Amino acid sequence: MQSDTGDTFSRVKADLKAGMQVLYSGTPCQVAGLRSYLMKDYDNLYTVDLVCHGTPSPMIFREHVKYLEAQDHSKIVSYSFRYKRKTGWTPYISYQLENGKRKVRMLGEDFYAQCFYASYLHRKSCYLCEYSQSKRAGDVTLSDFWGSELSSKRLKRARKFGYNMVMCNTKKGLQLLEGVKDETEMIACDIAVAIKGDIRLREAEKEPALRQRIYTDFCANGYGYIANHYSRKMPLKSRIVPQILKLAIKELKSYC
Repeated sequence: MQSDTGDTFSRVKADLKAGMQVLYSGTPCQVAGLRSYLMKDYDNLYTVDLVCHGTPSPMIFREHVKYLEAQDHSKIVSYSFRYKRKTGWTPYISYQLENGKRKVRMLGEDFYAQCFYASYLHRKSCYLCEYSQSKRAGDVTLSDFWGSELSSKRLKRARKFGYNMVMCNTKKGLQLLEGVKDETEMIACDIAVAIKGDIRLREAEKEPALRQRIYTDFCANGYGYIANHYSRKMPLKSRIVPQILKLAIKELKSYC
């Protein structure tokens, strides 16, 4: 969901003026917003952006939590979008209840997660995002490295264990990477591999036809209505084919 930057911009400015080194991370629009707020570059400022899929409304997520709490008759005390206890690759949703129980759901069982991956809940501005390109806002860009296993046998083997893309966009970014090179295992790849594998490095997400209808019905009828009404309208394959099976097939293909 969209994060709240709060007073971080003013705190960053104060720390920079005090001579402190600052590392600021966020979505590319947040990093660009910080730079615009500061109105000049600082030698002691380092920025990291991520390749962003889009950000749904925090209000929608709060209503999602209330909906789950009503079903489980207990308050939710923690929530994870990327639960890793069962497997590293399958995208499980997990939340801890105040009564001590933990709920774990696969992607296809969670309406909010389905909507996120289908881009149904993004802010309007996300569909017009000017930062969905290879020219980045931060000194460093972090992301999943989609499609990279097709460019290297070594990456095919490593895909099972997981890795990330680190893209250095400035001299500062290279300095940061240089500082940790002895503590990491790295493979140099052409930037074209990253651009080809990740559409968010090429263009913004297109607004789905259902997006406005879902928001209109949410405002008129509440979250429970859209969760019950639109889950039946999700693409058939996302509701029937288990995510773990699709990922297992992808893993097998990477070894072929």
